[in-house]
Amino acid sequence: MVPNAVIGNQYGSLAQMETFFMTNMYPQKKELNRGPWARLEKWIGEATTKREHIFVICGPIFGNSPSIVSTGRERGIQIPESFYMILVDTEREYQTNPKTKILAYRFPQEISQSADFKDRDKFGTTVDEIERLTGLDFFPEFERRIRSWADQESLLEREHWALTEE
Repeated sequence: MVPNAVIGNQYGSLAQMETFFMTNMYPQKKELNRGPWARLEKWIGEATTKREHIFVICGPIFGNSPSIVSTGRERGIQIPESFYMILVDTEREYQTNPKTKILAYRFPQEISQSADFKDRDKFGTTVDEIERLTGLDFFPEFERRIRSWADQESLLEREHWALTEE
């Protein structure tokens, strides 16, 4: 789910090769995979060269009754109804109360290949919403260390980050 080039840049070639294991893959329709998801991954790759640290978490949202692949070697794998991606840009993350910005996305499987990932009205969401849908708690250490974290998790960031330094 995480772009292998970004993993390679950050953690080296062995970690990059490990992105091709099934633990890092889910069935994703080609319109999403080749469209807004691919463009977001490209943007992340560019952003990571201009920022010191960007944390990226992504994964599936299955819903209440996910479809299951019924043929081939992939038989039995659940098909997510949508996917999320959470990006946290940090400055001074090792100091008390670091500065953070959060972007959270939710992309449905049924999507136009030409859809713009920067469309916050269509694809923007909150970390709280993704946590509710997945049952996961993201960035628990940030929750303990950053005073404004709970507020940030509940807000829908309307502006997409510029790639230039702010």
